[in-house]
Amino acid sequence: MESKDSSDASGQSQARAIELFNHGLEQSCVVLSEMTQKKTNITVVALDRLPRAEAFNTLCGSNQVAVAQAFQGDSPGMVLLHGEAYHYLQAMTGVVTKTDFAVALDNDIICELGNIILNGILRTVSIFSQNRMNCSPPNRLSVELVRRFFSGSGTYKSDVFSFDMDFSWIEEGINFSTPLKIQLHFATSSGLNDWEKQVYGPKGTDGG
Repeated sequence: MESKDSSDASGQSQARAIELFNHGLEQSCVVLSEMTQKKTNITVVALDRLPRAEAFNTLCGSNQVAVAQAFQGDSPGMVLLHGEAYHYLQAMTGVVTKTDFAVALDNDIICELGNIILNGILRTVSIFSQNRMNCSPPNRLSVELVRRFFSGSGTYKSDVFSFDMDFSWIEEGINFSTPLKIQLHFATSSGLNDWEKQVYGPKGTDGG
């Protein structure tokens, strides 16, 4: 059974990591505010480790849209932004209903949103890993690519480091928000384990 002290330490480590990721997203917020002409804020609200199968099933959900960037370094991997299609539309246009969202989705816009947010995350990933990373351009993933990369026989074999995020904006004095998620995949389980040690310390996420 986890002791109270170790639980408190784990919570403090996660809070510190969330604070650093949110700091890394500040420039992304500035860019998106200029693009949309709306005061925009992106906040990481939770970090978690997901089993690979659960993460894959999430990506295969109805109307899911995923934008990914592969990165090379000591522990190569891929980071991807995903959410339901209408969440992207809300984030980029301020439209808050689900109607006709598919018509308004444009690959260039989706990839640009992914590029801005993922670059903010990758800046902090690079700081934690103390490693210079080379990143590919953002790419919207087809269903076939999702299966090729993340299924049981896919390229990425590890569990997944997951970010829950709140994307919010202010329009005519009214606050709106929509959820988005990020998955951080590593090519090997050792890559993920090393990453968690860098983020949380030697004891990892569970304090044990």
